Amino acid sequence: MREIDRDAIRAKVEKAYREEFLFRFESFVLKTAYKTTNQYITKSDDVWSVAFFAFNEAINSYDPEKGSFIPFSEMVIKRRIYDFIRKKSRETPELLVDPLCFSSETNWEEGDFSLSRQVVDKTALEVEDSARWEIEAISQVLDKYGIRFMDLISVSPKAKKTKTACARAVICLVDHPHLMHRMKSFKILPIAEIEKNTKVPRKILERHRKYIIAAAEIVSGDYPVLCTYMAYIKKEMY
Repeated sequence: MREIDRDAIRAKVEKAYREEFLFRFESFVLKTAYKTTNQYITKSDDVWSVAFFAFNEAINSYDPEKGSFIPFSEMVIKRRIYDFIRKKSRETPELLVDPLCFSSETNWEEGDFSLSRQVVDKTALEVEDSARWEIEAISQVLDKYGIRFMDLISVSPKAKKTKTACARAVICLVDHPHLMHRMKSFKILPIAEIEKNTKVPRKILERHRKYIIAAAEIVSGDYPVLCTYMAYIKKEMY
């Protein structure tokens, strides 16, 4: 066990030492907040308070059997900052990214903006912070499946019939928690079970596997902005 891990365990049980430990790692907390938001953070910012309390939370919940303290605490800080930003996003209903980017109704002929071009340009210039952080958050989730956010360009359904089929696949996952759990745990799409429950052809499920996984993660997660672009799936639920 590394020294820092032993110190974290000690801070967990000794109140006096915890104060020393927290002070010692203030710069680490600030640095992590900066890396997460890509903005300069001071102790007067709300994000600092979120990050500091998250670090304290990491001390309380740290289990050395699950890994080293530093990466664990960094994960907790990032998660709480993302939660904070998403919560703030609910207060800002205006969406500046073209919903067609996600609804797959864009004509991909030459001359049209692609999903990647629109998302990158809009994110850099116009999109609210809430949308940027949701894209960053879902990108980290999809990375565990070996999926890049921009992979969705080539696998998004375009025909109405195919969109409906993909929506049925996503709804099947949402309505069957054991299938969703399997997908999230093993990072695979349970194609056989979805095909059996929905009668959606395996060929469609395989071709749009990445899109279905991404849509299921968004619809079932805490992504209020991105979920707006999945409205056609919600309509299929009712």
